Amino acid sequence: MTEPLDLHADAVIRLLNTRGVPVVRVHPEDLPHSMGVTVRAGGEGSVRAEVSFGGRSVRFDEIRAAWFRKPNLPDYSGHTHTSAERYCRIQAKCVLEALWQLIPDSKWICSPQSLTLAENKVLQLMAARDAGLTTPETILTNNPEEARRFFADVGGDMAVKAYTPEIMNDSERKVYKVPLTSRWTSSSDLADESIAISPTIYQPYIKKSVEIRAVVIGERVYAAEMHTQTNDLTEIDSRGTIDIRHERHILPRHVEDSLRKLVTHFDLRFSSADLILTPDNRYVFLDLNPNGQWLWLEHALGIPLSETMADLLCGVPRGET
Repeated sequence: MTEPLDLHADAVIRLLNTRGVPVVRVHPEDLPHSMGVTVRAGGEGSVRAEVSFGGRSVRFDEIRAAWFRKPNLPDYSGHTHTSAERYCRIQAKCVLEALWQLIPDSKWICSPQSLTLAENKVLQLMAARDAGLTTPETILTNNPEEARRFFADVGGDMAVKAYTPEIMNDSERKVYKVPLTSRWTSSSDLADESIAISPTIYQPYIKKSVEIRAVVIGERVYAAEMHTQTNDLTEIDSRGTIDIRHERHILPRHVEDSLRKLVTHFDLRFSSADLILTPDNRYVFLDLNPNGQWLWLEHALGIPLSETMADLLCGVPRGET
C-alpha cells in the first residue's frame, strides 16, 4: 500500500518480480477513480474482503505479507459535487482503515495501528530507555516558563525540535521547508510568543562526532555514519542538505540488541532510528522513524536494504548481522 512515486516500493517490487513472487501494488488514492473495495460478512461469521483495480482483484485470504508504505488518502477531487466530496472522502478513509485491520498482524511488516503508536515521540523515548538505549532529557511544552527553566537546567545550550515534520505555508500558500532542528544558546533566542504558539520538543544540545542512521529489518540491523559536522548546513540537523559523506558503521552488539527490542516493543518488523555518536563514543538515541526512508543509504553505500526487505516479505529467514 503506497503512492505512485514511491521509489522504495519500486526497488523492492523489482526484486520480487525477478524472484517470481506475485505482488500487488495498491494506491488508495485511486479510490474511487480506478479502485474498488468489497467486504462480505457472512451470517456464520465468515468474512471475505477484496480490492480490485486495473482489471485485477485480490482477495485478502490470498495475502501472504503486507507492507504499509506511504499511501495517500482517497482522492475525490473532480469526482463528486463539492458538498459531497468531504463526506465521501471520510467514508472511504474509514473503510480502508477497517479493511487493513482485516489483515492479520502476523502478515504485516508494520501494521497501520502499530505505526501510529510508534510515531508517539514520548512513548519512543520511554521504550528506548527501557530497551537499554541512552536517551536525552526531554521536555515537550508550549509553556514559556517551563521551557526557560529547562534551558537553565541543561546549562543554556538546547536543541529545539518540531514534534513532527510538516511543511509550512504562508497565507498566500507559498511553500516553505520543514522546520529543522535549531540550537538555543541565549535566553533571548526565542520570544515567549514563539514558545507559546505550539508545543515543541526541547532537549540538551548534544555534541556529535557523527550521526547514525540505523535500519532494522526483521533481525537484521544496518547502520551508516552521516558526517554532519563537516558541513555548516548539517551541523545541527542532518536534513540541511544531502551533500554529506556517508560510511558504513558497525554498531556495538548491545546497541543492536536494544534497537531490536525497541522495534519489537511496538510490534514492528521494520523501522529506522536516528542516533548520535558523541566525541566520547556514547550512543544517544534521538528518535524512531517507524516508516522511515532508507533507499539513499543503499545507493550511497551498497547496503542490501531492498534485498533484505524482499526477504522479509517472502518469509526468508536471515541470520543476525
